Amino acid sequence: MSNQIDLFADDDFGAPLTKREQMAERITSLAVLFMGASSPLTLTQVMSALYSHLSQSAAEKAFKRDRDYLEQCGISITSVRDENLGDVYVLDENITFANASSLTHEDATIIQSVCTPYLEQPGFPYQEDLRMALAKISQAFNQDTKFVMSSTSDVSAATVQTSLMSSILHDCFAKRLACQISYCNAAGRPSTRKIAPFGLFSSRGMSYFVAAPMLSGGPNLKDIRIFREDRLKDIVPLSIRYEIPSNFSVKNYIRLPFQYGDTLVNAQLFVPNEAEQEALAEQLRGSYSNFNQQSHTITLSFNPNYVHEAARWVIAHGFRPKDPALLIEAYIDLLKGAAHHDK
Repeated sequence: MSNQIDLFADDDFGAPLTKREQMAERITSLAVLFMGASSPLTLTQVMSALYSHLSQSAAEKAFKRDRDYLEQCGISITSVRDENLGDVYVLDENITFANASSLTHEDATIIQSVCTPYLEQPGFPYQEDLRMALAKISQAFNQDTKFVMSSTSDVSAATVQTSLMSSILHDCFAKRLACQISYCNAAGRPSTRKIAPFGLFSSRGMSYFVAAPMLSGGPNLKDIRIFREDRLKDIVPLSIRYEIPSNFSVKNYIRLPFQYGDTLVNAQLFVPNEAEQEALAEQLRGSYSNFNQQSHTITLSFNPNYVHEAARWVIAHGFRPKDPALLIEAYIDLLKGAAHHDK
């Protein structure tokens, strides 16, 4: 008894396939057969795989008709002459598959502009695959020249450029490749450094990455820092591989929005003797904050460049700043501004 699968059997619901459904299934099977073939196929092999239920002449006519249908879809199966086998059939890859060299700067810009929003779309199942594909496109165009942005694009050049660099960064992280970055911190100071990306995360709508300086002997584990992706000015992958320490966890580097940056100062906050504020203060225990239940105070670090953001957070959560003066002044200014607005 033959073990050949009957492509034209009843479907799972017991109803026989229509002629159109049978033809569609046969044409699809033909495309899959040739895409998966590692060598040219003889007419006998094709007939045996898909057309064995037909007479020889009918099978050859059906095969020719199916090839014509696939041709209209951009999938070309051609006949070539083999010295030993005679006429054989192969998939014409030059016609069927896109030629990577045909992609222009403008094409790449359009692809990045259209596809980038899907990277942040909840539930989109191919985010990582798409991210890798965009990173490869970006990397290809960044090897010899800077990526040229289209001034007519609906998405700004800066937005697309940021997306391109983020894609390269994520690709380096996935492949454990070091990279050289040009970066501008919150104070506006530019720098160029070689880094090993250790982790990626998002917080309050912003994307961050954790990285260690890349030295000749490997990553400097004593100087691991947090960077914002939108502050990247340039990124170049390096042919240097690294390993992430087994005890590293990106969770240890997730902070409040005003706690990122190279320069941090400590603030003392008074916690009212109320259950909600005390519960929140207890949750904030970590590397960048500490709650003293006896004195009802939180020691919290913040970046002076984000003092108003820190003050807004303090007000929103019902705390009161005790020091430093910089935070107290911002706290008072915001309260005065709110009172003036209410009048």
